[in-house]
Amino acid sequence: MSEAATAPERTNLLGLERAGMESFVQTLGSQPFRARQLWSWLYKRGEGRIDAMTDLAKAFRAQLIERAEVRVPEIITSHESTDGTRKWLLRADSKQAFEMVFIPEPDRGTLCISSQVGCAMDCSFCSTAQQGLIAISPRRRSSVRCGSRIASSAPPACRISAPSPTSC
Repeated sequence: MSEAATAPERTNLLGLERAGMESFVQTLGSQPFRARQLWSWLYKRGEGRIDAMTDLAKAFRAQLIERAEVRVPEIITSHESTDGTRKWLLRADSKQAFEMVFIPEPDRGTLCISSQVGCAMDCSFCSTAQQGLIAISPRRRSSVRCGSRIASSAPPACRISAPSPTSC
């Protein structure tokens, strides 16, 4: 039997709700305050590298590296318009895809991240509306929010701005 077949599936920390994070930390034999530390690293500091979470005990980090991961949404497609508008089709899990659009303006930029699959607004540049209207779970919403922050500081091949579809 291969090593991959016997290894337990790693838990994606990105998008776990607080109770889920606490439960996961407890399955590792750690105290609930470790979940609060993880939450802070992911959602306040935007850090996706477990080994960079320096206020976590080394043994706990080693457990996390073995049993957990921070997986940002997969980029399915990436398009850039002549006006600089960028549109990405993202997938956070195997069931649904959603869009994220960056609209540059001279003095600022607007980032539109779908909070649902489908949309009632029916913007002409967004194909999300073609899928019907289905709410995205809190796990996926927070995954996108945090994923966009983490991906912006990831290696070039994994950044949201990568020119071709990629998975990080």
